[in-house]
Parts: sequence; structure tokens; C-alpha cells
Amino acid sequence: MLTDEVIRKLKPERGRIIYATHHKGIQLSLEPSGTFYWRYHYRFKGAMQTLILGKYPQVSIKAAERRRAQARVLIDAGVNPRTVLKHERSQVRIDEIDKAIRELERVKRALIAEH
Repeated sequence: MLTDEVIRKLKPERGRIIYATHHKGIQLSLEPSGTFYWRYHYRFKGAMQTLILGKYPQVSIKAAERRRAQARVLIDAGVNPRTVLKHERSQVRIDEIDKAIRELERVKRALIAEH
């Protein structure tokens, strides 16, 4: 199992991703840029899948374990957590676009009112 101390000792290598195994399918990858990513490897409908749980240290070891547990609940219910994540991201983008449209309409009304 990984600890903060063990993670701090990992050093990036040029042109190579380093993987450190935690437990229960959780792995920490160290990119050549020095960025750490928590990854969860699981099987869904017979196919290997990988879910990015977040960046370390923004996502702690305990938080990565909680996110894995949440993903496992979805998998056990027959739902691919990657699909849920993509849907959530799409919804955020839609909300941002809606907000921008409302702001443009407000500016348009203000300009029309001035003339």
C-alpha cells in the first residue's frame, strides 16, 4: 500500500510513466511531467476499463479510496462509472453554455435599450 512518504520518494523519468500499485485496483501513475494521477482499473462487461480518480495530492489517498468505493457501487449496479463521469462533464458544459447565452441576451437587451 502506498503512503504519502512513499509517494514523495517517487521521481519522474524522462519519456516514461511510472506506475505504483496501491490496492483493490487503485494505481498511482507518475507522468514524465511530474504529475500524479490516481487510476482505478476494473472490469465492466468483460472489458478492462480505467477510471481516473483525480490528481495527487489534490486527491488524497483516502479520497482516492472513497472514489474507488463509489465507482465499485456503480459497477456492481451494472453502471459504468466512466459513462456517469462523461455525463456529468457534459452537463457542466451545457450549464456553462446556458449561462453564456443568458449573459449575451442580457447584453443584447442592454444595447438595444440604449439605442
